[in-house]
Amino acid sequence: VFIPASLLNNEWTSFQWQIVPAEAWLSVLYLIVMGSLAGYSAYVWLLSVRPVTQVSTHVYVNPLVAVLLGVLFAGEHMSGLQVLGLGVILVSVLLINLSKYRQRKINAGGSAVKQDEIELAVDRKVVVCGDSV
Repeated sequence: VFIPASLLNNEWTSFQWQIVPAEAWLSVLYLIVMGSLAGYSAYVWLLSVRPVTQVSTHVYVNPLVAVLLGVLFAGEHMSGLQVLGLGVILVSVLLINLSKYRQRKINAGGSAVKQDEIELAVDRKVVVCGDSV
């Protein structure tokens, strides 16, 4: 959005390319390659080999990893509130996955409910065992 807007306003004519340090260009290149292309490709590949419920948890854990890497490698500092938030997110992801794990274990243990009959979202309705709720 910003690039087309700047092109329409002719802002690029006053931009001085030579004053941007090489380190900044390398940082942008790294973000494009690793942050976008490699990250998205890994996410799509993971969706093809693992269940969506497992892959989706990375959305919650990814910012935590980024913050911890910043603390470990970039000398950033975490406030007490950030540490508390980190703990809340980790416990939440653990509880969500623990309940899913227990549900799979119950279903695998001889329950009458089949895995594909548990919940199926169709046109904003939840279908449970063939009946719409």
